Amino acid sequence: MDWEKSNTIKYAKISKKIIEAKVKLLEKQKTFLGQQAFIADKKAIIFDTMIDIAEKEYQINIQKNSSPEQSTIFNKKNNKQ
Repeated sequence: MDWEKSNTIKYAKISKKIIEAKVKLLEKQKTFLGQQAFIADKKAIIFDTMIDIAEKEYQINIQKNSSPEQSTIFNKKNNKQ
């Protein structure tokens, strides 16, 4: 009985250490991914600003919005194939 009890305690300590290590790893990953999301948001803002400036400077539409008519034509062509 004592042997089983001591092994159970050892396994519990090892499991606790493993869980703590996993938590630390996940916290680091969360921090890293949060930083990456922040950078991606800033890049998106910069790219949108660049497109807006280019559209005003060169008086062209870079961001094209398709009309609903074009969308249905496109869908009909894809359904036939």
